[in-house]
Amino acid sequence: MSRVSNRDCLHLVAKNRYYQQQDLTQRYNRKSHDAGHCDFWECVRFKQRLKSRTVIMLSVFLLLVLCTGTIYSQLPRVCTTPEALRNGTCCPFFEGSECGSKSNRGLCLPWEKPSSYSPEYNDERLFWPRGFFISTCECFGTYGGFDCGGCLYGYHGEKCNNKTNPLPRREIRELSFVERKRFFSYLALAKITKSKDYVILYTGNRFRRETYKFLDASIYDIFSWIHYYSMKVVIKNDTFDDSVNYAHRGPAFIVWHRLLLLFFEREIQNLTGDEDFRLPYYDWSKDETCTICNDDFVGSTDMDGNIGKLSHFASWKVFCSGYNYEDAYCRVAAFPHQMETLLRKPGANPQANKLPSYEDVEHTLNFSVYDTEPFNSLSIHSFRNALEGFIKPSDGETPENNMHNLFHAYIGGTISQVAISASDPLFILHHSYIDKITERWIRKYNASPKSYPSNDNPGHAPRECVTPFLPCFFNEALIDISTVFGYTYSNLNQSEPAEEPSVNGYYWPVNYGGCRPGIKLCEWMTKGPREDFPDWYIDLQRDPDSLADIFRKDSCGHREATTHGSLHGEA
Repeated sequence: MSRVSNRDCLHLVAKNRYYQQQDLTQRYNRKSHDAGHCDFWECVRFKQRLKSRTVIMLSVFLLLVLCTGTIYSQLPRVCTTPEALRNGTCCPFFEGSECGSKSNRGLCLPWEKPSSYSPEYNDERLFWPRGFFISTCECFGTYGGFDCGGCLYGYHGEKCNNKTNPLPRREIRELSFVERKRFFSYLALAKITKSKDYVILYTGNRFRRETYKFLDASIYDIFSWIHYYSMKVVIKNDTFDDSVNYAHRGPAFIVWHRLLLLFFEREIQNLTGDEDFRLPYYDWSKDETCTICNDDFVGSTDMDGNIGKLSHFASWKVFCSGYNYEDAYCRVAAFPHQMETLLRKPGANPQANKLPSYEDVEHTLNFSVYDTEPFNSLSIHSFRNALEGFIKPSDGETPENNMHNLFHAYIGGTISQVAISASDPLFILHHSYIDKITERWIRKYNASPKSYPSNDNPGHAPRECVTPFLPCFFNEALIDISTVFGYTYSNLNQSEPAEEPSVNGYYWPVNYGGCRPGIKLCEWMTKGPREDFPDWYIDLQRDPDSLADIFRKDSCGHREATTHGSLHGEA
């Protein structure tokens, strides 16, 4: 008889246990199963009984409660040991147990390959994080981090039960002299401070896993590396497919960069102890030329594009620059002396000799649809494609280099080489402004995760994990107002108020990313109607102890569901 995986079993038993506790009916009582496995046809019969509106609402509720994850970044140091890579497990200990399970912060749970898995793809990033790990931490409630030792973005405190005050990200020219110098000092500190949590991957041959090596890198270079890693051409059927990009040319462009900025902002806060720190932005729509490309701000340049010696960034090396072969990852990482220095040539490109205008921004905001088919650089009447800069904002159809893309091309030098562009601090200021435009759009059209389009582009599907972040965070979950994530922006239009999301909304408070692609019960339940949550959901969502109890008790014969070894794979 067919059987489902133990992870499916955990979801099913948790639902069943809830029904028992609510005394809805005895029909959902489950029998104990031999070897701790659930019978597949009993799962099917269970699904068929979930027909009424009430039960569907409860099942969707439990899906989101039990499928809670969060964000940080890929390749945690503790998960790149030979043993961890051999076992395919990234479930670090926190407070004496895997994923803080004894503290009811999370559990170590396995992944499965989704039904849509395409064997012709050989890229280790496809269906992230399965290329590296078959088990990762899944955090309860508002806990977060790769070990569940931190908090979701937008929350803080020992128990992660305090909502973060959404302080504004401000235009860099709004900062005082002292505030501006502090920001530059924070960047300089991040550039020279080795990351204690993360490492980077490098290899001279991406086709041979045995050549993969992991190296230390600074906090800023980890940030740069994440962007670089997402940009590398995808390996498909042992060949390179440059039509696929995990962070650009598709629906994930906006949300991918939003998550990258959140990650780096949190890293700076942790590094400096400045919890009120927010990344500034550069509103280039106010300028005809780059007015912050001087030594008072991001640095002047000479005729060759070298950064002025009086700049904070004059001596910066560009991480993963040079020798950018398709079959390699960051070959110069082990040889820093071979890395190029930071370069800029603003306005020197005759094909991009001006910045996007205020009118371009306003025209871009007129597109009410987040993205359109074919969900790439050919999409028309698409907010995402206009913002990314592949179509003319005034008509939404004519191919044109504008908005995001035009700024990269206008500045020239390092930032115009997209894979390594994050090595230039201007990248942060630029993408913070791109995110502000996104925030205006979200508020203008009351957008939500439901606004994110269904598509099957690798890395861009709504319920794919943002690549390459750990733990999982779904692409669509980032289409929400910024106050949910603990920040806002200065000078937002008064006609676009910062309203808090309804607690009865489908996505609350920020994420349900732990409900992973390929989990049968998750798949069919998420295809159902999106009901409002009942009031009691709010209390349980904030109660990780109850969530942990639901997982542990009566878990298909497993009295303790935190032992990842008993949860791997299909039965």
